[in-house]
This record gives sequence, structure tokens and C-alpha cells, in this order.
Amino acid sequence: MDYLSESDFNSETPHKMFLDINSCFATIEQQANPLLRGKEVAVAAYKCDHSCILAASKEAKNLGIKTGWKVAEAKKICPNIIVITPDPPKYRFVHKEIRKILENFSPRVNPRSIDEFAINFNGIDGDLWKKAKDIKAEIKNKVGEWITVSIGIAPNFFLAKLASNLIKPDGLVKIDKNNFEEIYQKLELESLPGIAFKSKCKLEVNNILKVNDFYNCGRQELRSIFHSIWADYWYWRLRGFEIDEEKKEKKKSFSSIVTLKIPAKNRDELAAIFYQLCLKVGRRAKRQKQGAKRVVWWAGGDDIQIEGRLKSEEVMTNGWEIFESFYSRIGEFRGEIKKVVVVIDHLCPRYWQEDIFGIREKLWEKSEIAQKINDKFGENSVFPGNLLNIQRVADSIGFGNFTE
Repeated sequence: MDYLSESDFNSETPHKMFLDINSCFATIEQQANPLLRGKEVAVAAYKCDHSCILAASKEAKNLGIKTGWKVAEAKKICPNIIVITPDPPKYRFVHKEIRKILENFSPRVNPRSIDEFAINFNGIDGDLWKKAKDIKAEIKNKVGEWITVSIGIAPNFFLAKLASNLIKPDGLVKIDKNNFEEIYQKLELESLPGIAFKSKCKLEVNNILKVNDFYNCGRQELRSIFHSIWADYWYWRLRGFEIDEEKKEKKKSFSSIVTLKIPAKNRDELAAIFYQLCLKVGRRAKRQKQGAKRVVWWAGGDDIQIEGRLKSEEVMTNGWEIFESFYSRIGEFRGEIKKVVVVIDHLCPRYWQEDIFGIREKLWEKSEIAQKINDKFGENSVFPGNLLNIQRVADSIGFGNFTE
């Protein structure tokens, strides 16, 4: 591909596929409990009215209820909505089962999140439309008849994701050289995955209102609008050429955040929350065989804010070490802490230098044993004795950059 020239739409046969699990958490709950099927269900962090909805069932969405709403908002529309707290092990199990199915069709499967997969069929013979139908059938047969997925097919992953969004639930859409204009004419700019509000405003000011208008812009016109490399990105994406990285880049940081159901009111309560978040980021880093040389922590409420950062000479290899690195810096405070955040960065390969007394190695071994128990029996199954009588942070799943 000549990145310096103007181009028509990619004429190659599409070999990229994007799969989205419809209403993921809510649908999995309905699959697990037949009594929930056909009913308005919301999965929320907590069952209280101020909690945020993480996933709404197809039935709830049909009433206009959206992910991100407060439970109280949903109850105004549907007073009998069934609110369920998340069950992350259940969702991870379904994710892994679907991934196994996809890997039987192609070895190049890239999970984009807990409910999304990008699959590359380049070099694999066969009709991709038929393969998509076979994948849908296998998911229903092997994972659950109530679970539906929407699949998009296109010459690049960007358009494959766009296609997967066009029909929900249980959609199957292909975008190629034969139908892209018909599809683009119907779509508003906000339909495009990842388009920022500022970018949309820039385009609208220049009378570019539909995706088809966007496609018909020349490269020089787009450069005069964006004044950045994003002009070329959008130009080639809309023409079906692959310019987005297929392989997920190594993470530059790991973070964990929690909004507390019961505010922390003293140092011990806050330390216990920090400890649990440190375990979470430590475990995520471990799975990527990474350690960290810096930790950043933050906690806040309506009238209070506690924050700090610490850079370590040695690589912190697990949650215990991350927590110990700044535990002594958490002071007493007045007020109510409602949100807590821990971030680790300056990542590097997971190793440690030998110390004369072997103390660090013993600590690491104990941490490994504790993490294996927590992996098997759930978050916080093993917990320091001096932090037993405190609020536990529930296991959780992020929606982006899913790491098993």
C-alpha cells in the first residue's frame, strides 16, 4: 500500500472478523439462571440505587435502559428490574470457552476486552460468512443457547468492529468493496468506533455530517481539519486498509480503582482497601511477567484527598511488596474516603536481586502461595490477620485490554 497516494476502497476479500458478546454480563447471568430469561436484568456494582449499571439485558435495553445509568434511573422506567451484583469468575469462564472455540477456527485470536475478540483469517481458506455462522452455532451448542454474539467481517479490524455494532443482538454484517457506500450513507459520525467528540465537532464544522462524507474527503482536506497523523489514520481505516496494530502492545501500567459502598473513615480501613487493590495490580502484572518500579496511590471523598507516589530502586514483583512500599506513608485523616486508586508503572521484567539473608525470596514465596490460593478460591481468600475485620473489595473485571 502506498501511504502517499490517494486510494479507493480496499478490493481484497475480507479476512478480518470482530466478535462482540451481546449484553455480556447480563446474558451470562440469564444463561446461568433460566428464571432470569426474558426479564429485565441489570448487573451493577451494588444493588443500591446509586450504583452504576455495568450491563443491561436485551429486555432492559429494549426499554431504553443503558449501561452507565444509575440503578435509580433504570427503576423509573422499569420498577421491577432485577439487579444482580457481578460474578467475575463466571464471566471469565465464558470468555475462555468462547476463545477456545475461536482458536479452532484461527490461531490468531486477540481478545480486545472481556466481551470482544478480533480474529485474523488471513491465509486461511474458506468462506468467512460460513465460518461466522459456524462460530455462532458452536457458541450456542457448547457455551449456552441464551448467549448471542454479533459478528462483523471486513478487510480491516476497524471496519469489522463497526460491522459488529450494526445489528444487535445476534448480528452478522460484512463490509466490503461492494456495499461500503450503502452502509456509509446511513451512518452518523458517532457510529464510528473510537471517534472523539472533538474530532466529530471538527468534521461537522466542515460540513462533514455522515460517514460517507468523511470517506469522500481527500487526504489533504483531512490534514487541514485534523492537523495531525489522525488524518491519515481515518483516511486509511475508512478505506478498509489495516493500519491499527493487530498485536496488543505490552501494557505500560496496571491500575485498580474502587468506589466504596461504605466509606473508609480511618487509616486502618483505608490501608485495607489499598492492600486489596495492590494485590489486584500485582496479580495482573504477574500474569504479564512484569514487575514495577513505581507505585502511585490516591484516595478521596467530598472534602478530602490523599495521594502520593514512590519510585523504588528494586523491582516490586507482587502485591505484598507494592503495598509495603507505601503503607507507612498512609497517615491518619478526618473525613470519609469514597474512592481509592492504585497504579503501578515503570514496568520491567519480573525478577529480583538476591539479598544476603534471603528475606525477600521468602516473602516472594509466601506471596506466590497466597496468590495461588486466591486464584483457585477467589479474591482475598488469604488475607493478613491484622486486616480481617474490614470491608472487602469485590472481584471485578475491566472492559478494556482484558488480561486473563
